[in-house]
Amino acid sequence: MLNELREGVIAGGKLFKIYEISASNMGLFEGCSFQDLTGQRITKVVKSLIYVEDRVDGLIES
Repeated sequence: MLNELREGVIAGGKLFKIYEISASNMGLFEGCSFQDLTGQRITKVVKSLIYVEDRVDGLIES
């Protein structure tokens, strides 16, 4: 949609605003991707800690 607007806009000020919107959208997507990767890492760490805790509990009960 932004590409269509770019093609139809000749005025420099409006074209600059379109580029600002595009850059802002890219920032949002980058932030979401970072949050997703961070969440995946945290989930892996928590699962590992639960596994270790279960193993230690098993050793204590033996």
